[in-house]
This record gives sequence, C-alpha cells and structure tokens, in this order.
Amino acid sequence: MKLIAVSGLKGGVGASSVAANLTCGFNQLDRKVAIVDLDLRNFIRVYFSMIMTEEDGWAVRVNQGDDWALAFYQSPAGVYFLPFGERGQFAPGREGSNRYIGSFSDTSSVYKLSD
Repeated sequence: MKLIAVSGLKGGVGASSVAANLTCGFNQLDRKVAIVDLDLRNFIRVYFSMIMTEEDGWAVRVNQGDDWALAFYQSPAGVYFLPFGERGQFAPGREGSNRYIGSFSDTSSVYKLSD
C-alpha cells in the first residue's frame, strides 16, 4: 500500500482540494484508492457528496469505542472516503483515544507533497 499525505501550512491553502482531486484522479485510472480526513474541520466529506448534517467519521467512532473502519463511505463516483467526523475531537486523558492514529502513518510508504 502506498500513502500520499497532503497538508497545508495553514487553513484555506487548498490541501483538501488537492487531496480530493488526487483521489478522484487515481479512481478514474481504476486504481484502488481511499482518502482519510485527518483534519478537525472535516472538509473532505464536502468533496464526495456526503450529506452536511451527517456527523459520522472515524474520530467519532473512536470516541464512542466503535470500529473506526465502519465510518468509510463511498461517493456517487465510487471513491471511498473516511471523514473525520463532526465533534470527533479526542477526549483528553481517555485511555486508548489515540490508538488508531498509527494505522494511518506507516512512514515507510508516505509521499510527502508539502511541509
């Protein structure tokens, strides 16, 4: 599995747009692809037609003690995406609240596009 991480120096610089477009491009090339939103602002869902009132996401699932992988969605174009979730902030001091973060960060296969 290859991982491409896209980040911006601050909000509003277009990192979510770049990540969403890369994901769609790879999907159109028939590559197996999924996008994971690690941003508290939870914007990736907008690009993939998720209903704005839907609050589900991987961080919400982790906070509830559920399996975060069950928060994957598929867009009308067939792109798999994992939203962060509304109000999905980790509860300080909650045992195990960050245990899944490592699942997204196998640094041996990360292509870093920006600082």
